[in-house]
Amino acid sequence: MDAILGIQELEIIEDADIESTKLNTDLSQDVLFGKHASTPILRSPIIEQPIVRSSGESPKGVNPNLNQGRKVGVKIEPEDIAEEINFWQPSIVCYVVGANPLVSILDGFVRRLWKENVDKVGVLSRGVFIIRFHNLDFRDRVLNGGYLFLGKKPLVMKPWNSVDDFTKEDITVVPTWIQLGGLNIKYWGEKSIFKIVGQVGRPIQVDNITKYRDRLYYPRILIEISMDQQFPAIISFLNEFDQEIDLQVEYEWIPIICKSCSGIGHEAQVCRRRNQGKQVYVPKQLKSDPNLVQPVVDEEGFQRANKGVRVPVVSAPATVMTNQYAILTEEQEEE
Repeated sequence: MDAILGIQELEIIEDADIESTKLNTDLSQDVLFGKHASTPILRSPIIEQPIVRSSGESPKGVNPNLNQGRKVGVKIEPEDIAEEINFWQPSIVCYVVGANPLVSILDGFVRRLWKENVDKVGVLSRGVFIIRFHNLDFRDRVLNGGYLFLGKKPLVMKPWNSVDDFTKEDITVVPTWIQLGGLNIKYWGEKSIFKIVGQVGRPIQVDNITKYRDRLYYPRILIEISMDQQFPAIISFLNEFDQEIDLQVEYEWIPIICKSCSGIGHEAQVCRRRNQGKQVYVPKQLKSDPNLVQPVVDEEGFQRANKGVRVPVVSAPATVMTNQYAILTEEQEEE
């Protein structure tokens, strides 16, 4: 009857089997009685063994650089840095293209130029300086005053702010002064001279000596040039009579880019980074004199000793001792 009705025989489990079943059952209610599970699911027990690792070893699949669970307990608010920002606000950041001068040299240069208006001169990084003035008005006057040069090399200046990280940026255009040789004074006007030098670069201004015609040897013009352009030594133009006039161009400074380190101001042949290497001691090679007689070595490997040259000793003449008071002794003997 039970077989016909489909009733299974009740299985009685001993006490030991009950304890074993309890150990092998996953007690997670979400898994055992999920909406897709109609009957409890039994799983084999997973016993985690302790893992022993050497010092400095990270678990597999875990990035040791990530601070998991770390909480940041400090936050800097704008009012915390407001005082420092206000202090450095009237400042400029500058560097010399193609040079890394000492801070003492730059400090003396700007103090001779701007005198008591300079408050502080500091170093932000190698070759990058910060100059603080006493007020914002003078800082703006400096930034609007045009280009400055230190040792014929341009000084790049820009205002300091609290957002940018000031480092040496990639430079594509720089200013430089040029001199034109053989130019007639009737072409020294700004219109004509800017047309002529426009073949080399973008003209900016002429110096005061050229502007006020105080020196008539050659005109001096400030132009902007590209870092990768050609620098012709001779340029020409057509005058009002359609005659071609050749002029000599002298550059007071030309940007030289090192192909080894991409630095400005030196060539690859004299690059310190390229030539910098491990110094090895090399013993000095003594040059043999071909006039000297080489020692003779016999078959057994013995070398015959040559007698040295005996230097004759010349005796020095005997020193004659005289007594200036001997005449007194002679007079006493006569008495």
